Amino acid sequence: MGTENDFAIFIRGKFSAYKTQNQYIEKYLFITCFYDKFNLIKPVCKREARRSSKKVVDRRFQLVPVAKFNKAFNQYLPYTFDYEIIYRSEGLEKHIAKRHPECLPYLDYIASIIATPDYIGVNPRETDVSFELVKVLAENIQVGIKLDRKNDYLYVATVHPITAGKLQHGLENGRLMKFNVDE
Repeated sequence: MGTENDFAIFIRGKFSAYKTQNQYIEKYLFITCFYDKFNLIKPVCKREARRSSKKVVDRRFQLVPVAKFNKAFNQYLPYTFDYEIIYRSEGLEKHIAKRHPECLPYLDYIASIIATPDYIGVNPRETDVSFELVKVLAENIQVGIKLDRKNDYLYVATVHPITAGKLQHGLENGRLMKFNVDE
């Protein structure tokens, strides 16, 4: 079993650049095949565009696995999820840079925030099936996770800071609950 680094070195050695659409497709298929060789989690493509009867991946909808779904979350939520992985789109970074630039440094910590949140809750005004995780770091960072009903997967919708007052208010009105990792 190889590592992510072994995989990156292997791919760099095989393909350095491509010039045509066919070379792009060949590279994509080559990389996809070798996820199995190195026992890595394969990215999931939400939508593929078709051009001249050849499949080309639309990079805006490429999904990247972020973290495993903690089944203990179901004890705190009004609905039960039976998913293994939580994803994020490649567009999440662009969203954060545009809407919440102060949270860009926290993108690398999304997996640990999902693995061990301090608080969990549901936004009552949210119409979609979703939940929120809050981790107290240098700031209180909230990660919004939604269910894509059409394609049936959980994904990170947003990451943003919340004030201590908003966190306290969420605890007082029952929107947020303290999450115990031991459960």
